Amino acid sequence: MKLFRKHYYIILQHIFQFNQWHTATIYEREYAMWLSKKVNSLLSGGSHGQIIEVGCGLGDILSEIHLPNHQKTGYDIEENVIKALKFAHPGLHGKVGSLNNIKNQTIDILIAVNWLHALDDDWFQRNMAYVVKHNHINRIIVDTVPTPPYAYSHDYIEFLKNMDMFWKRNPGDSDAWAE
Repeated sequence: MKLFRKHYYIILQHIFQFNQWHTATIYEREYAMWLSKKVNSLLSGGSHGQIIEVGCGLGDILSEIHLPNHQKTGYDIEENVIKALKFAHPGLHGKVGSLNNIKNQTIDILIAVNWLHALDDDWFQRNMAYVVKHNHINRIIVDTVPTPPYAYSHDYIEFLKNMDMFWKRNPGDSDAWAE
């Protein structure tokens, strides 16, 4: 299955002409496999909203989350990637867009990983403020990276504190979650 998926993604890349980086499957990205398991454990009590991943690529993380497809939506700025997502994971919802395209949603978990490090603080703060203001979001999952080697390392906790979001830590977890 792992090898088949890799070859299938390479075929999709040739058809839809998206960046070769997207051909890396969830099995090749340790963080993606870990994240899907983490989200599934967070959802063990059930979900009362959407799971939205911004920067979803071909949808591997969303496809591993144990909810019906109608509760999962992936956003990516590349139209050809979203077209390919529909072949990679039939039934999974994909939309062209980013944080500023999400409005009036009840979101159980918003995922934005492995791409914010390429965008400056002004873009991040403006677009994250928009999505937080225009949606009801229970949890936000983002990743932090060091600078250097990455261009930007955002202070997510300070930013969301300044937006008057309530913070708590889950027992036994070192991660902070917005509620």
